[in-house]
Amino acid sequence: MSKSTPTIRSEAEARQYIHENTEANGKLREKAKMLQRLLDARGERVPLPEILSLNISQYGRCIKQLRAMIAGYGIIENGGESVNGKRHTWFRLSFSPRAPQLSPLRSAPIAKQPEVRPPSPIGSGFLFPVSSVDRSYVE
Repeated sequence: MSKSTPTIRSEAEARQYIHENTEANGKLREKAKMLQRLLDARGERVPLPEILSLNISQYGRCIKQLRAMIAGYGIIENGGESVNGKRHTWFRLSFSPRAPQLSPLRSAPIAKQPEVRPPSPIGSGFLFPVSSVDRSYVE
């Protein structure tokens, strides 16, 4: 039986998650360790070498799971730039100042579109109507 993924809506909830995922010896689990480092940066960029120094076996998996946990309430951005021909990658965490709201398109029911049927090819002797044949191809 798998546990459901928790939802983190704010920095306070993120800190609570870190607290709950600290082992008895004070060691953080991988996702909590990554989240702690991103929170400690306070919205600044965290270079990839710093992420790698956390000794997380698959940092990409951790980032993906954290993105799912904060979806709609925060964002983990990533980017990179070339400096002297070398790629410098970074990550940054930021929370929305307010909870997400439904867009007007999602809150209103979608009106059913009338069904449009093409003329039936039955009786014409062709599988498709003659008007649908593309005659622009020349060998």
